Amino acid sequence: MLTLSVQRARELAAGFRTLKLTKPVLPALRCLRFTVTPGHCEVQATNLSEWLTHSAEATTTGTASLLVPFELFAEAVKTADAKSDLALNEAKDGWELTCTIGGQGVTHAVPPFDLGEFPKPWVFPESAQPMPAGIIRTFMEAMAAASTDTTRYILNGVWLSPTHVVATDGRQIFASNSLALKIPGRGMIFPTAAALKSFDAGAPAALLFRTETAPIEGAEAIATHAAIRQGAWTWAVKIVEGSFPEWSRAVPKEESMLSRIVFSEADATRLQRVLPKLPGAAHHNAPVTLVVTGSGAELRTAANGSTVNVGLTDSVVTGPPVTVGFNRGFLVQSLAHGFRALNIRDERTPVLMREGNRTHLWMPVRLEACPSPSAPAEPEASPVPVPSNPPTETKPQSENNNMVSPNSSHTPESPVAQPAAKPAFAARICANPEQVAEYGPLDTLLRAKELLRELQTAITATNVEVRELVREKRAVEKDLEALKRNLRVLKTVEV
Repeated sequence: MLTLSVQRARELAAGFRTLKLTKPVLPALRCLRFTVTPGHCEVQATNLSEWLTHSAEATTTGTASLLVPFELFAEAVKTADAKSDLALNEAKDGWELTCTIGGQGVTHAVPPFDLGEFPKPWVFPESAQPMPAGIIRTFMEAMAAASTDTTRYILNGVWLSPTHVVATDGRQIFASNSLALKIPGRGMIFPTAAALKSFDAGAPAALLFRTETAPIEGAEAIATHAAIRQGAWTWAVKIVEGSFPEWSRAVPKEESMLSRIVFSEADATRLQRVLPKLPGAAHHNAPVTLVVTGSGAELRTAANGSTVNVGLTDSVVTGPPVTVGFNRGFLVQSLAHGFRALNIRDERTPVLMREGNRTHLWMPVRLEACPSPSAPAEPEASPVPVPSNPPTETKPQSENNNMVSPNSSHTPESPVAQPAAKPAFAARICANPEQVAEYGPLDTLLRAKELLRELQTAITATNVEVRELVREKRAVEKDLEALKRNLRVLKTVEV
């Protein structure tokens, strides 16, 4: 009925594995649906939030539809000989999956499943908008900058506008502006997913979407589902509902950045290899300090008495001296994505990397919080000041304090500088009223809260001691009563 080469079967297994089909409770959702027609085979799978479809010519006879457990298919592909074929054939009691292992034919019985239990796929209009070559790579780069915090519903996705692909996690922003699409509204938010790994990162693709009538009369239709098609693969998802933050206001102009480093290929390759292994990589935010001087630039890391200076001997450095600390992972990520030009203004302004039509920026780490050989520290990174429209999210966001209010007065030309952070409150507890006044009402409340906590702890300890004393008193009283009884008994004994 259907014959597939092992090479093609491996491509199918690798692609559909991204949907994690072994986890669903419903047995039908753990299956691949094969739809076979003469000369053609379509394979589909879904986890209900996204669909993945592979449709291509194949060696087939007849017409049939059946469900094959993904785990069974993947195991057959894994064990089959490299230059053999896999075959799906109808047997007397159902279907069989046949493969060759060590030159010996092996037949697996395919468990029977009711096709009616498999969901119906979303239907899209036939018309598709072409997307430029490299769009899949752009999506994957953007997904690397999206938030992984499940409570930040909007920031878990990638925003596709008529001109841009954008993602942010509140501390970094990735943006690319190489598009000219006709899509409804301000754009669509795609949830992050691994399914695009099955696509060719450098090839062009096509965009399809479904819309529904807006609830407000006269308003533009709203996109509810979208799909990206490339070659035999089609990835379809439900669009995330909500408004993406006004990210562009947080991007400083490149001409305002005073210092610039253009990494050589040798330095870029070396940094990607060594930075994750240097001291401090396990610290919160994995900080590294970039020092630009009149004679060049170097990266410094320190932790637990170890210090390493990495000179950028082959890179081109221009501009005045400046020192800035940041998460080394952001730099490694940018270099891996092909960025080479890093722009700095000061220790508080976002670090900006730009390559062609792509932009990657991130917030610095406070220099005083960077670890040193003598005093390892746990630095805190300032959030990227991304202004946001009030999102119409259906899930709570616990980190809204990382986003700048829509009423913020800063402009794209002059992003808001993060105020200097004070030392941890626990490290500056004192009884000096002048210091309380200096730190302000918020810190006074924090101090009061801490004192209440200490008082509560003391009260709890006192209660424990009181209960222990009560138990001891009762034990003594019990022993005393026993002694009195014994004395009374002794008085009655005749000598």
